[in-house]
Amino acid sequence: MSRVIKRFIRKIAEPISFALYFFGTLMLAEYFGAAYGVNAFIATISVMIIVPIFAVMIRMTWRQAKDEVARENEELMRSLKGK
Repeated sequence: MSRVIKRFIRKIAEPISFALYFFGTLMLAEYFGAAYGVNAFIATISVMIIVPIFAVMIRMTWRQAKDEVARENEELMRSLKGK
């Protein structure tokens, strides 16, 4: 398998897995909603979609902060070497 195909599969896997997770969650929530009522539907949606969204937001913010600190460190090292 060529590197291009491997990279393509790796890049397309994330959106496909997200879509499968989203639709699976909706089907599970619909099942719980039919079996246990509307509160179970809302609880399932909350736990399986809203909580991961906040986790992804925290992860992205952490990565951005980490990258900013790394850039600042590189700039500081360049300015110290230049003196």
